[in-house]
Amino acid sequence: MRRWLVCTVILAGVLWCAPHGNADDVKFDWGYTQRARQEFWQDVFDFNSDVSKNDNFFRFKSTLWGKVDFSPQVSLYAALTNESRYYLTSRRKPGEYFDSDELVVDNLYLDFKKLLDGKLDIRLGRQNLFIGGLLLFADGTPGDGSRTFYFNALRTTWRVTPAASLDFIYIDNPRTDIYLPVWNDEKKALNVSDERAVALYGSIKANDCLTVEPYVVHKTEEAVDADGDLNLETVGSRVVWSRTPSALRAELAWQFGEYDSGVNRNGLAATLFYDRSFPAAKGKPKLTLGGIYLSGENIPQRGWDPLFSRYPWFSEGFGLSQMYYWSNISSLQAGAKWMLTDKVALEILEAYLWANDYYDHAFTRELAGIGPLLNTGPDRSKDRGFLSTAKVSWKAAKWLDTYLLLEYFQPDDFYAPTAQDPSFFLRWEMMFRF
Repeated sequence: MRRWLVCTVILAGVLWCAPHGNADDVKFDWGYTQRARQEFWQDVFDFNSDVSKNDNFFRFKSTLWGKVDFSPQVSLYAALTNESRYYLTSRRKPGEYFDSDELVVDNLYLDFKKLLDGKLDIRLGRQNLFIGGLLLFADGTPGDGSRTFYFNALRTTWRVTPAASLDFIYIDNPRTDIYLPVWNDEKKALNVSDERAVALYGSIKANDCLTVEPYVVHKTEEAVDADGDLNLETVGSRVVWSRTPSALRAELAWQFGEYDSGVNRNGLAATLFYDRSFPAAKGKPKLTLGGIYLSGENIPQRGWDPLFSRYPWFSEGFGLSQMYYWSNISSLQAGAKWMLTDKVALEILEAYLWANDYYDHAFTRELAGIGPLLNTGPDRSKDRGFLSTAKVSWKAAKWLDTYLLLEYFQPDDFYAPTAQDPSFFLRWEMMFRF
């Protein structure tokens, strides 16, 4: 019933928009993308070479999209996506097998641009939200991996002055897709629970070099156990200073909230990165140095909540051990990027990771499965381990992008003695755009 209601509302919006544009102004565009990947996961979940079978599989993501411009101010965008997989080996079941997956509505939204004398933009519907430094908003559907990233959302942007804007964002992301049709519906869990949020996100260009982005977010996560719903507030700001060839990026956010049971939750996040490019040097190298801090506490339901940023932030492989629930982590990082040719780039990252607190086995329901890996012996420490990543990208053609990614993580004494084998993550990808 809810899906039919949503579809009816969207159809009504389209019918309302259509007459508002001159027939000569109506334009239609469409396209198709095909992503092919092979991934090999060795001990990325348990860091134990004797226990879990490794995953070796292909992923085929197909997306068909279309856009209708009713006028320069009003448009409709829609996309359908499927990501099937073929497993050579899997932890889930023995032997090779094919997973056809679902066909889902990836994006479906109406755009209203430059209203009120160019001061207001409105986007209503299923949309991607990549905002700021991606500490808060990056992936609204972490449960399906990189198949989709969408949010069911309303986003308005008010340009207060030429140098300042304010975004209002409302999000309603259920655990499973209940709003739009799903073909071959597997009731796939997209989130841990139903999630809703209201946010204000500002951007102020103080001068030619400095941009400040203050924000406040209220999020509700529905109950997954006896503690009940979580109501959480996040207040913070991102600052970007840039003067070629250097840039400085910093962000600080504080969280406070409460479960229905009365248990409090608090968190703190901080990031600081310095970028230095060398445009006159061969290969135009760029160096990045910095670190992150995501709080954690040694009692249940505490620590930083990543809100809508459960995505491969700085690591695909290590992130899987956390199920991309970035919390209780500190890290110092050094990265570099070179253009080996005009079409081939090399990126590397070296990082050391710590935990900020010893997690109890009962800590955090969102991290189901990580508890048994923790070291509870006398030799335990807060040292998570060493991470190395390398990525080679090739712009093979206007319609074809490729890359090869390798990640290595060596666990340290934060993890149990039986969970200190190195993990490997390997992926190659080809992205076709038509």
